[in-house]
Order: sequence, then structure tokens, then C-alpha cells
Amino acid sequence: MKTVSTILLKRGMALAAASIVAAAAHAIAQVPGNSGMYDNGANPLNAQRRSAVVQGTRAASDVIWVMPSINTDPHNRGIHLPITLQNPNGRTICDPNSLQMTVAYDATVFFIRSVTRGTIVSKTLGHDTVYVTISFAGAAPVTDGVFTELVGDVLVGSEQSTTLDIVSLTCAGAPVNDSLQEGLLYLGPGFCENGSDRLLIYTAGLKINKIAPNPTRGAVTVDVTTMEVVETWLEVYAMNGNRIFATSWTPASEQESDMKREIVLPADIPSGTYRMVLRTPERSDVQSLIISK
Repeated sequence: MKTVSTILLKRGMALAAASIVAAAAHAIAQVPGNSGMYDNGANPLNAQRRSAVVQGTRAASDVIWVMPSINTDPHNRGIHLPITLQNPNGRTICDPNSLQMTVAYDATVFFIRSVTRGTIVSKTLGHDTVYVTISFAGAAPVTDGVFTELVGDVLVGSEQSTTLDIVSLTCAGAPVNDSLQEGLLYLGPGFCENGSDRLLIYTAGLKINKIAPNPTRGAVTVDVTTMEVVETWLEVYAMNGNRIFATSWTPASEQESDMKREIVLPADIPSGTYRMVLRTPERSDVQSLIISK
């Protein structure tokens, strides 16, 4: 027969175990990307998330690659998103000549232009998520601190924030077993609660009006409209993310005649399905183009 003290001891152990599990769950929920505005359950990057680091549970020798969590004014241009390397014990880091990193974010919130260290070797689009692969060949070694920065512009789209994720980190083609911590880019205040004129004036101002003919067997003419005197780009991307055509211009004035433009694409673009992007620092419009020869 079990004694009363034995039963109480077992109950006490069970309660302690439950308390530990609850505390761990609470700690994980505090990591950006696991609760609140960081993750509403519909984040397209969730399936590719790597390990989130819970403060206080990691070993002192762990190397952590950290994406930033930044709240920025949506009117800003030239945003810098630092990727930080935390290496408190000075562990040996992969030779930059062998290191590649792929980051991901919502294409409707941020548009990358460059990186402060390394070279962008590819950009691919999957649904509304952009995957940017960066090579660090030729870069000087960094063992701690800011490793590189993503430089670009925020966009007016349907979303007010995006998870910033390191989805792949490889050394000489093999996965790196360091911890990868996601971040967040949040647009506000001024996104809409303050009546931002970027939304009120320019929401319908940038548009690819017509692609003709589409589908096409040869040359195609693109009719576009803009509403700002800023640098404007028209780009055509293959489905593998390679840019095959690009042109840019800045309207001379806000007169209607200067805001409309026709662009003729080259007739030698191979058969295939393409993504056509019209963009300014504020927003973008995307349409499909089919070439069948």
C-alpha cells in the first residue's frame, strides 16, 4: 500500500515538472516571431524558421546570428537592417570566402537595393516572400558585431510588418550549426493611423496599365503611370529570379504627360513566363508576362 507521503511526493514532482514546462513555453513565447505582433500564425516564413534563441538558456560559447527588430517611419528611405554576429567566446567563424547566407522577408514591405558587406548573388520570389542570397567572398573576416547590413526602402503594401529571417547559412556548401535568430521590420507610426499621404495620395498612383500583346511572340509594349517625381524602375524577372531587363527614369514633373510612359521590351527575350515589376522607393506593381515563340 502506498503511503500518504509517497503520494504527496509524486504529486509534488508532477507539479514541479508542469511548472518547468510552463516556464519554458512562456520563455519561448517572448522570443520575437513566437507571439504578439511578431507572429499571427499566418507568417509565410514560419515553415523555414530555424532555431529561436531563448535568453538565458544558451551556452556561453554559442555563436548567434541575429536579424534586427526595428520600428521605422514608413516615409524613410535608405533603411539599414543590420545582421549581427554574437560570438562572446571568440569561436572560429567560417572563412568569408566560403560563407553564404540566405535571408527572407515579405516582398510587400521591404525592397533591398544592396548590402554593406558581401554581394547579392540571387533574389527569388516565392508567393509574397523574397529570398536574397548573399556571398561574402573577398570580405574581411568579422568575428563579432555587425556582420553586414541590408540596405533598401520600405514599401506601401497590404502588410504593416515583416519577419526578417535567416533561412540558410552555409560554409563551403555545408550548413552552419550556429543559432539563427529572426527579427522584425515594423512600419509605424505614420503607416495609416496618422493619415500618411503616402497611402492617401499614392496608393493608386503607380500602375502597369497595359502589356500588349500579352501573351506575345516578339516585342511587347508596356504602358505605365506614376505619381511621383522620383526614380522609377521597370524590371523583368525570369521565374528563377534572374533579372533579364531593366530600365529607369525620373519624371520631369507632376504633369500628367510626364507621369505616363511607354516602354518597348526587347524582341529577343526567350519564351517563358516572366514577372514584370514597376517600382519606386514607395511602392511597386507586379504583372505577369508570357512569351511564346
